[in-house]
Amino acid sequence: MADDWPHATIMQAALDLGMLTGDYSIFDQALPWLAKYKEINLYTAYAPPLNPPLGQPRWYDDNGVIGLMLMQAFQQRPGGQQYLNLGLEIWPFLESGQASEGGQRW
Repeated sequence: MADDWPHATIMQAALDLGMLTGDYSIFDQALPWLAKYKEINLYTAYAPPLNPPLGQPRWYDDNGVIGLMLMQAFQQRPGGQQYLNLGLEIWPFLESGQASEGGQRW
């Protein structure tokens, strides 16, 4: 997987499949890979490339989708505090992209 967007999309599909079947093994296998897209500087967020260099551009829409997927995992998985914690890590980045007149910068 070379981009955070397709990886998050696969994770979302695996989470939905787990909701339908009760088998979250694919989601559980994909979760550690999400960390390979994480960049921590002023705000923690996920960048498109694997193991991003410092200062790599990060996109609000990608991180919004990842945040929503993590919130769904928190709600759906027993003992899902780790998913809430991961989602809360990227909230300051998402908040930094809010436009003063409302909405989110693209």
